[in-house]
Parts: sequence; C-alpha cells; structure tokens
Amino acid sequence: MANMKRVFFSYAHVSEDHKNKVLQLCNQFRESGLDSWIDQYETFPPQGWPQWMFQQIRKADFILVVCSELYTRRFEGDEIKGRGKGAKWEGAIITHGLYEAEGDNRKIIPIVVDANDKNYIPTVLQQFTHYDASSQAEREMLYRLLTDQPSVVPPPIGGGAILPPHPRESADPLFRPRVRADLSFVSSSGGWVPLIKVANVAHVPLYL
Repeated sequence: MANMKRVFFSYAHVSEDHKNKVLQLCNQFRESGLDSWIDQYETFPPQGWPQWMFQQIRKADFILVVCSELYTRRFEGDEIKGRGKGAKWEGAIITHGLYEAEGDNRKIIPIVVDANDKNYIPTVLQQFTHYDASSQAEREMLYRLLTDQPSVVPPPIGGGAILPPHPRESADPLFRPRVRADLSFVSSSGGWVPLIKVANVAHVPLYL
C-alpha cells in the first residue's frame, strides 16, 4: 500500500484474553497493509523498554489507545506505585503530546476491544471519537480512518445555479390613483396661464 501508515498499540495487560484480542487486531491490521506494532512482538529491546516505548510513540502515525478500567487507572496515574509502569509511562508521553499540540489531536485514537470498556476512556481522550473494535462495522470505520479511505466523500463544488428574478407584484387596484389631470391654458393679463383640470373638479390655475 502506498504511503503505508505506522500504528502503535498502547494498552494494559489486563488478562490473557485481553492481550490476545489486542494482538489479533494488530495482526489483522498488519495483514491489511498497516505497519502495526505491539509490545508482544518484542522480547528484549536493546535500548530498554522505556526508550522502546518512547520511540514507538514518536514514530507512529497513529497511536491506538486500547481503553480498559486498568489501563485508564494507570494512564491517569491512579495506580499503586510500582505497578503498570509501562501504561503509566505511555500515558505520560501521550498526555504531554496532547498538551504540546494544545489539544489538536490527529494521532491518538481511543479504541476498545470489549464493548463493556466504553466507560473507561481516559478523561483527556473523551472528547475524541472512539471505536469499538469488537464491532465489525466500527472496526471497518477505524481501518478507513487509518488508511484515509472515508466512506462518504463530499461531491465537487459546482458552478452555481442561475436563478431568474421574481416577477414584480402588481399594485393593488384599490390603491391605484383614480384622478386624471387635463392641462389647458387660459389668457390672463400676464399672458397664457396653464390650468389643470382634475377629474370633475373646477379648474385651478397652476402658476409656474
């Protein structure tokens, strides 16, 4: 696939079942043309785990935050000290990235692999669209986002419609002037003076 996107999964080791669901999704995306990465692909990163996680987040085009009760507790720093250092570390890096971007997020996508985990999205990510990867329809929507293949594309803007003017409304006959003026001239000591005759009204001199 041209311009192949790199995707990194950030999640907590909730259970073996949870780990397998995340791994299966990562494998599926790789098979579908995405350069997806997960910690289960590594056993001994030579640079150490903290640096490996930092590099994965930095290099990724998208970070899929797999939300769960345990992950969010660690992401938000509410876990007991000494537990879940990986999720805590990744949560700190992701939160700092959002802070530096002033909330303009084009990279971090909250997802769940279990529909029951929708209530455990970290607070800083609740304002963004999340995807339920356990749903085939939403998994397709997520894949469309990662591969820039929207399901609805706006049509091109046309040249514009030319509309005729509205016809003028004729005046109400009740309010039309009914007076007819006839102009004539009469002789006076100063010459000819125009007179105006209005309907059946008497002649009235009009001095110009």
